[in-house]
Amino acid sequence: MDRAFIPGVRLAGEFYAEAVRPLLDQEFPGLRYAAALLGPGSEVLGFDTERSTDHDWGPRLQVFPEAGELAGAVSSMLAGRLPARFRGYPVAFEVTREPGGGARHRVEVAALGGWLTAALAAGIGDPAIRRLPPAGAADQFIDNTDALGDLRRVRYQIEICPSRGLVIPGPNVGVSNG
Repeated sequence: MDRAFIPGVRLAGEFYAEAVRPLLDQEFPGLRYAAALLGPGSEVLGFDTERSTDHDWGPRLQVFPEAGELAGAVSSMLAGRLPARFRGYPVAFEVTREPGGGARHRVEVAALGGWLTAALAAGIGDPAIRRLPPAGAADQFIDNTDALGDLRRVRYQIEICPSRGLVIPGPNVGVSNG
């Protein structure tokens, strides 16, 4: 199917606004959450081109419910209700970092702490920092919990003190290492 190239951040924002948010509003009224496009991929950094669509490409984003225990229910609801295609791209697709993982929707719904732990699991360094939103990130769609503010504070701590140790997210973000 021929389709016009849509930059990933724009595709994710439109997907959130037109597909994900209406479902969240309908099925989980009053849910407090943050939604953004984070993680690996050239589109996160704004370096995507039409060539980027040949692998790991489609509408995707992260949703962090304030009540992290709802993540499984939200993800299951989305799996059953998201459209098969959005703007000509499949909503469920395989990614190379999950060999044999199969096609599934790429709205990652997680508790913030678990997602942050996984994002930084490779160690504190440039790849991990790029997974966190910079101040004023254009890829933030909603945040009525300040979860993305917490992630920005973590990124700041990593950038100014990369050798001092573990970063602990929260209202009083701190760095500890003995």
